[in-house]
Amino acid sequence: MQRLRLLLFFLSLLSLKSIASELPDKLVFAALPQYLERHHAGQFEDNIVMQLGEKLGVEVELYSCPWVRCLKLIETGQADIIDDLFITKERATYINYLRPAFDKQTTGFRYYSIHENITTFADLNGKTVGYLRGHVHYDKFEAADNFTKVSLLVVEDLVNMMLAERIDVFIAPPSFDLSSFTHVDTQQRIKQQPYEVAIDMPLFLGVSRKSDWTAYSSELEKAMLEILSAQQ
Repeated sequence: MQRLRLLLFFLSLLSLKSIASELPDKLVFAALPQYLERHHAGQFEDNIVMQLGEKLGVEVELYSCPWVRCLKLIETGQADIIDDLFITKERATYINYLRPAFDKQTTGFRYYSIHENITTFADLNGKTVGYLRGHVHYDKFEAADNFTKVSLLVVEDLVNMMLAERIDVFIAPPSFDLSSFTHVDTQQRIKQQPYEVAIDMPLFLGVSRKSDWTAYSSELEKAMLEILSAQQ
């Protein structure tokens, strides 16, 4: 059995080497600014996209962008690949999701307000709720029509709208907490609300449907499977 596994491993290496000459010269990665910082510090080799580039023998070029801009680069084909994606129907129109999911994230969606007390989802009834454009939230929030949703580009806009009392509540992605707002909310008026939602969501890599790499999605998926299998 061990010999068979070794044989299959070496055959897969030969297969990857044989297609490497046919692949595009580089893989443009729509990457968050903190990714670039980690890359410059030599602490980014464990990223799944970087590992794909190494396995396929192609250069990975990091294109630094905020999340909404990264999605737009993928939509227009200016970048080839993006990571940490949740699946949505709207994104599927311009993104080819590579399968399987490369990771799973326990995602905590938190609500923030100055004057409101949000202890249940029903407390959002009739409120004006801000959220960050381009971020995917949990299904109940996405489908809700019992409150008004206002999309904003950056977290600073959410905070300023709340301080100006133009929104009642805002929902922030899991990567944000109260410390993310204090540079704008200097008097710390905004408070995290008791109600929050934690769910497990699979994370996918996505390839732009306008990228030359779309034709090589099966090669990317095969290489990713081998990387993930080696990590188990």
